[in-house]
Amino acid sequence: MLKKPILMSFLLLSQTLFGLNAQEVSGKDKKSVNLKSLIEVVEKKYGYSFMFSNSDIDVNTLVAYDEQAGNLEALLKNALGNSGVSYEISGKRVLLKKARKGTQENEVKGQIRDEQGNTLAGVSISTLKSGKNTVTDRNGTFTIEVDGNERLKISYVGYLDQEVSASAGKYLNITLLPGNEELEEVIVIGYGTLRKSDVTGAITTIDAKDLAKRATSNPVEALQGMAAGVNVQKNSGIAGAGIQVKIRGVNTFGSNDPLYIIDGFPGSISNVNPNDIESMEILKDGAAAAIYGSVAANGVVIVTTKAGKSGKVLVDINSFANITSTANRLEVLDASGYVKLHRQMYEENNKYSSTPVALPDYINNPGTTNTDWQDAVFRKGVSTAHSVAVRGGFEDTRYSLSANLGNDKGVVIANNFKKENVRMKLSTRKNIFTIEGNMAYTNSKYQGPNFSLKEAYMISPLVPIYDDKQAGGFGLTNWGGIPNNVNVVADEHFKTSWTKNQEFAGNAFVNVVERSYI
Repeated sequence: MLKKPILMSFLLLSQTLFGLNAQEVSGKDKKSVNLKSLIEVVEKKYGYSFMFSNSDIDVNTLVAYDEQAGNLEALLKNALGNSGVSYEISGKRVLLKKARKGTQENEVKGQIRDEQGNTLAGVSISTLKSGKNTVTDRNGTFTIEVDGNERLKISYVGYLDQEVSASAGKYLNITLLPGNEELEEVIVIGYGTLRKSDVTGAITTIDAKDLAKRATSNPVEALQGMAAGVNVQKNSGIAGAGIQVKIRGVNTFGSNDPLYIIDGFPGSISNVNPNDIESMEILKDGAAAAIYGSVAANGVVIVTTKAGKSGKVLVDINSFANITSTANRLEVLDASGYVKLHRQMYEENNKYSSTPVALPDYINNPGTTNTDWQDAVFRKGVSTAHSVAVRGGFEDTRYSLSANLGNDKGVVIANNFKKENVRMKLSTRKNIFTIEGNMAYTNSKYQGPNFSLKEAYMISPLVPIYDDKQAGGFGLTNWGGIPNNVNVVADEHFKTSWTKNQEFAGNAFVNVVERSYI
């Protein structure tokens, strides 16, 4: 009778030992690591990348995986089965989510598509109140926990952000609209774009509103003091003088002017009215400007002019006037000081000379004239500029037409600069084709002083500006042995010269927009 219980006990013991041995054999190839290490193993071995939300997934979670697993699916299923982490494989990406047990009452589900109805994978969804995050799977669907009534923020690269109201148990169908490139986030360089955050040190963006505030009709002059590493210097104080722009110092032995790109094409910045500028970017280093070749050795200034927008017609009128004067003048001798100094010069010479020189008549009989030649050649300068622009659009056509008139009266006599320019911008779209055209016309007239300013400092104050006794009616240095110099006012009266310049620039191009869908 005792044989049967003994036999049963032996069988149970054998089964227990066999089970323990089998468990040891089946677990000998498993390796315990944290989730972060498992991700690194998978990325290295299989070449897959992982996506997950830090608020849902703890990378320090301990998991055990089979090193001898035959494929990725088997490895992840075995490792994550009881870890509280679920996974989904999409292409070469693995999406990790917090494992959910059944449908919860505080969940919101939904699907996200583009305007064409295509589902979008990898869209970021976050709750504004509780701060929870998730992303859509390859079917564009998502599930996220909410605390009562919440607002969800939907974000996806290339699309406009959206905020929607959500409550537990609600199913959302969301359509994202494509977003236009904003210049604050994406900067156009050459024939491509770069994120501003990637090239912050290489590119400076100038706010068009700041340019329009400057009282000048030259956008380059308006750049003074607005961009680090960019030196803007006017060649002289006369009206119509050229302006030198040096980006990060002198780079070449020849011209140091940067390359100007106007609406995608090389052009002259002088043809652009500051009120027509939509945006201006300055590419300052060689790497950023390399796409343009050697012509961009001194940097690149990219200008985008304003275009029309669909809707009601916008009329923009701007006008300004400013008065300029010389900041400082040289301290020169008046008539009394001039005679006194010259007398002293002759007396000192005669004191040590073996052949004394008689004092000239302009010292012995200087007369009563006391001319301030700086007052004669300098004056108050007045600059005015008036511009008008009409912009608008309808359906698939946009237009912009602007005109500008600038008149600059310089601080030196007979110095004037007048500039007129007209700009037109037109774009239309038909199916996948976009046709754009730009035209700019500039007419300028420059009249500069016909004398050297040093003559005004060298001529004697004893010489009158006007003299009725002279044939031309102007005072001359032909009396009393006075040093010979030019009457600059007379010189300007009898000499007339001006330079007229006309420029026309135009371009047109066709873009073909090819759409691709995920």
